[in-house]
Amino acid sequence: MKLPNSFFRDRSLWGLAACAFLFSSADSMAQHYVHGTSATLSNNATGVIRLRNSASEFRNFAAATTNIINTGVFDVQGNLSGVAFTDGSGNPAGATALGFNALMRVPGMVRYSSGSAQTVQGRWYNNLDLTNAGQKDYLATTVYVSGTYTVAGGSREYGTSTFIYDGSNAQTITAENGTSGNTNRYYNLNLQNAGAKTVAAATEVRVSEAFTMEASNTATLTINGTMRTENTATQAAGAGSIAVDGASASLNLGNGASTFSATNNVALNNGGTVNTSTCAATFSGAS
Repeated sequence: MKLPNSFFRDRSLWGLAACAFLFSSADSMAQHYVHGTSATLSNNATGVIRLRNSASEFRNFAAATTNIINTGVFDVQGNLSGVAFTDGSGNPAGATALGFNALMRVPGMVRYSSGSAQTVQGRWYNNLDLTNAGQKDYLATTVYVSGTYTVAGGSREYGTSTFIYDGSNAQTITAENGTSGNTNRYYNLNLQNAGAKTVAAATEVRVSEAFTMEASNTATLTINGTMRTENTATQAAGAGSIAVDGASASLNLGNGASTFSATNNVALNNGGTVNTSTCAATFSGAS
């Protein structure tokens, strides 16, 4: 006997070991994964959980991510609206929604993979991957990534978003070097937490509005490639040092005011350079 789609829609799956699950519907009505308060989801390293419908959601009732074990991928494939992770009632701002805050950070990898334009949900992510031809839009969201950020395929439109690398372990800042608007270059870029951050050699990171190395980012920011701030740059008091290291390494400051820490250095090593535009760059170390 063939059961109707309505039978499967909005069901809680309990004690599930995931390999590849597809959430879609022939009648274009969304099907959701609903994770109960005591449910266990285990998605292994080769596993993929796909949200294929244009409005499918991962709905979570559990107050912690302890029983959501994902070493594989959540593939947001058909969902275009930017609401993929919600609490059990479908509220993306609910306290149990995956990625709502740092304690509920989405486990594992989240991949946005639509071939059509797609909005990236403002969340706390571990690893974030954008792929396939569809443009990925950030709008005015805030996105945190504590691990890796990878991009391929279509363009990224950063809107008026704030993108934050907040790893406690070392992170490489993904190259974005678009030259106009907010396409393929960060709007606001912030660095948080103790992990060392690096701009890799032969790569360029452009920020169109504000770059901020926050006080919590106590490790060194190493620029082996090029960092270009089109407006303001701030190294907060208490933040780690900035090392511009290498003959091809440069920190290029834009037109806005740039302020550097009173407690840690900006060091030019091995031929590294700092270039100014029309900005006022202020270095205010203790006398």
